[in-house]
Amino acid sequence: DSAIVKNGKLTWTMQVPAQFGDVGAARVQDLVSLDIIMQSKWKRPIYIAVTCSDDAKLSLDDYLSMEGMAWRLVPKKLFNKNLDYVNEPILRAQLFNEPDGFSKTYQPGFKWRGLNDKSIYLDDNHLRLTQNYRNSFMRLAIHYLYLERNNTKVIETLDRMEKIIPKANIPMDYRIEHDPAKIYYAAGGMTQYNMYAKDVIAEAKKRIQGNPREFNSYYNPYDMLLTHYENLHMYNEALAVAQQLKSMIPNDPNVDQIVNKFRVLSGATKNEVVPKKLEKTN
Repeated sequence: DSAIVKNGKLTWTMQVPAQFGDVGAARVQDLVSLDIIMQSKWKRPIYIAVTCSDDAKLSLDDYLSMEGMAWRLVPKKLFNKNLDYVNEPILRAQLFNEPDGFSKTYQPGFKWRGLNDKSIYLDDNHLRLTQNYRNSFMRLAIHYLYLERNNTKVIETLDRMEKIIPKANIPMDYRIEHDPAKIYYAAGGMTQYNMYAKDVIAEAKKRIQGNPREFNSYYNPYDMLLTHYENLHMYNEALAVAQQLKSMIPNDPNVDQIVNKFRVLSGATKNEVVPKKLEKTN
C-alpha cells in the first residue's frame, strides 16, 4: 500500500482485547505481541497462527493475509472486508503441492497423511483441528469465486478438500457443510452441491424437531432449509418451513414476506396451508 510504505508506518485502532467486568484491558500477551510487531520494522515476517482466537489478532484483521495455517501481517489494507484476504500463490501451493520425501530447505505443500485412512484413529482434538485445513480450502475457493471469478478453480479446490479430508472419514458439522454447499452452488457444481445439501437438510430438520424455536442463531436450521429448498426448487417444502416459522413468530413482517414468497413460487393459494410436517428428503 503506497500510503503505508510512503509514511513508513501502519496505523490502526486496537479494540479492547480483554474485558474484566466493566474494565477493558490489554493483557501481557497483547503487549508482547505489539512489541514484536513494533520491533520487527518489516525486516522479519510476523505471523499469527489460524488457531489463535480473534482477540489475539490485536484488531489487525484488515492487514492479515492467509498463507496456509497462518496469517501474515502485511502493509496492505483489505479492499473488501466481506472477502477473506489470501495470498493465492502461497495458499494454493500449500494445499495442492505435496513434495516427495523430506527436505532441510523450505518446500511449500502440506503432507496429507492419514486423513483419508479409516484405519487410523483420530481423537476429538485431531478431528477439531482438521477443520482448520478445511477452512483454508474454503477461503481459497471463495477467493476464486468472488475475486478471480473462476468457477473451475472453485470446484477443483473443494473437490480436493473432499479427496484429502473426506466427510465419510472425518465428519463435518452440518452448519459447516452449509458453507461449501453454497460455494458449490454459486460455482455451478450441482452434483457436489446436491450431496452437501442433502446432508444439511437432514440435519437441519432434526434440529428443528428437537428445538422448534431455534431460529435466532446465525446458523439457524430454518434459514438453512429455506436456502436449500429454494436452490433445489422444493418450494412446497420451503413453504411448510416458512409457515411453521410463522406459527411461532406470527407478527414478524420478514417472516410474512418469506411465506408469501414461497406461496407464490409453490403456486399455493393465499389461504392454502401446506402441511407443516417436514417430509423426509430423497
